[in-house]
Amino acid sequence: KKYEEICGIDPKDEEAQEKLLKALKNEDSHMRVSSIFALGGIGNKNSVDPLIEVLVKDLNETKASAAFSLGEIGSEKAVEPLSIALKTDKYDRVKECSAISLGKIGDQRAVEPLVMALNENNSVKSCAALALGEIGNPRAVKSLIQILSNEDPEVRRNAALALGTIGDQKAVKSLIVALQDGDENVRIASVWALGNIGDATAVDVLNGAAADGNETFRCTALEALGKINDPKVIGTLEKSLEDDNPIIRISAVTALGKIKDEKA
Repeated sequence: KKYEEICGIDPKDEEAQEKLLKALKNEDSHMRVSSIFALGGIGNKNSVDPLIEVLVKDLNETKASAAFSLGEIGSEKAVEPLSIALKTDKYDRVKECSAISLGKIGDQRAVEPLVMALNENNSVKSCAALALGEIGNPRAVKSLIQILSNEDPEVRRNAALALGTIGDQKAVKSLIVALQDGDENVRIASVWALGNIGDATAVDVLNGAAADGNETFRCTALEALGKINDPKVIGTLEKSLEDDNPIIRISAVTALGKIKDEKA
């Protein structure tokens, strides 16, 4: 709504979309950007072709805005132009927004260009990793495992989250190693990912994680144990019921409630 107001267009106006499309030709780049975001918010697929034209022909920040709004609309028609922008555009922000939008659209055709984008700089790589997680294709697992050792903790974190979302057991060994990462957010993401994958081979390390670390780390580990539903988790969860921290106790109760084992 605020972008429509910046454009001087009443969002309740029946002709709002038509006026916003005309504003894409405005000489003022700020007006064009505001119109682009407003069109993304409206979400009408009739805006896709004009936004693709902006993505291909306009200035850098305006192109990035178009890439983002195409993801908000979610049309599969945008997959190819977004993939091309991800591969060939010289402006990082366009690449980042294209990756994010490809993840939102969720089309399998985007897997290959997104995997290729894992070779880009870290800001693009980070966006591509999350997008691959949203699409959920196991073909991305090998490449995501490789960037778990990237120098940028945000890239490592997003790789772990993506691997957990995809849920392929091939990632378990690497995620267990990532529990020793020097960055707390990477460790928490890896614990969450192991729980989401649900492989019982991770139970021992998750039992250890549930007993050591800060509150968020331990709670995430307890949640992960609840998802795995293996008899070996019961002792850790029951012990956590006696923890001094009430948040830990609540997490343990929640996890036990998910366990189907009769011992719980």
